[in-house]
Amino acid sequence: MLYKWLLPLVLLLTFGVANANMQKVTGDIVFIIDESGSMAGDISAVKANAKAIFNYLKGQGDFKVGVVSFGGYGQNPRVVCPLTDNATEFEKCIDSITAGGGYQPGFDAVVLATNKSSVGLRGVASCMVLITDEDADKGVYTKTDAVNALNSVPAYFIGIFDPNFGSAQNDYGVPNGLAGLASAGGVQINLADFRADYNGTLKIILMNCTQAIQNVTTQCNDGIDNDGDGLIDYPNDPGCLSPQDNDEKDQTIAASEFPQFAVALVGLLGGIAVLARKRMR
Repeated sequence: MLYKWLLPLVLLLTFGVANANMQKVTGDIVFIIDESGSMAGDISAVKANAKAIFNYLKGQGDFKVGVVSFGGYGQNPRVVCPLTDNATEFEKCIDSITAGGGYQPGFDAVVLATNKSSVGLRGVASCMVLITDEDADKGVYTKTDAVNALNSVPAYFIGIFDPNFGSAQNDYGVPNGLAGLASAGGVQINLADFRADYNGTLKIILMNCTQAIQNVTTQCNDGIDNDGDGLIDYPNDPGCLSPQDNDEKDQTIAASEFPQFAVALVGLLGGIAVLARKRMR
């Protein structure tokens, strides 16, 4: 009766692998890039760093990366690339950025970067990396709006900027700018250091983003039964796909999300069961 023990095996493999996948670190990273004309000397390095971060994260967990730009001609700010884990798609997006323009509503760009429907945020802990050479020009949104937007995600903020330009330090830095006011935390990096050592800055971004995403307080690691089902946090609440998930509500897993080999085994099980029944007749 081979088919009698195949069903438990299939279930074990299916849910065992699914659980292993869910234990990976999950996070979204959005680059907020100033594409105004004054960034012409930095834009190539910004693109290269974004690509390097994307390629590194592919093997580190369930990460997706997106890009928002501001300061350019036309729509300002704009979503250059919604969150993706497709390398070809991401490189095509990032390569489309060119320096030109001159008005930089940085706070508007941050608010756009935290917009779930526009960027495709998945409701998990996130990291926002803003790169600019100037302060924030007046736009639709204020610094308070930008802080509230970061906190709603929640998102760690990395500001790479010139602290000596206008009000940039107070706009983006520590302690009174976005990096200092974001509830998930933040850090500032001097644009001069970025220009002097692109690779060193890359390491700082990677270290801060990955650690921050793992440490951000979400509904799935806050010790609270947020959805009232009597189960608390990952891995106890089935609504939590990882500790970085910010929604405890139970989710229905589509058949397409099951491992392909498990689907094949289910088919094999059915075939064996049919053969076994024929032999019993």
